[in-house]
Amino acid sequence: MTTKVYICKKCATTVEKNSPPAGSGCPKGGTHTWHHPASEAYLSPKSGFKPYQCKHCGITIYTKALPSGTQGCPAGSLHSWHKL
Repeated sequence: MTTKVYICKKCATTVEKNSPPAGSGCPKGGTHTWHHPASEAYLSPKSGFKPYQCKHCGITIYTKALPSGTQGCPAGSLHSWHKL
């Protein structure tokens, strides 16, 4: 299975999983609103993966190419990814 990074757009919780995480327990109330900005991504360095950081929320993920997902930035805007 492909590993993805899931980001809650409400509370900025970030997890690395092979499948969508449970939605319950968002500290901002209700359920987490998960999204994943890349088809394959990690929270720590992996061979062949480059670090990208969102200019707005500061979250860093490791992908093979510029993340295509811009929706769901916890900072209240669209993610704006740049290579570190």
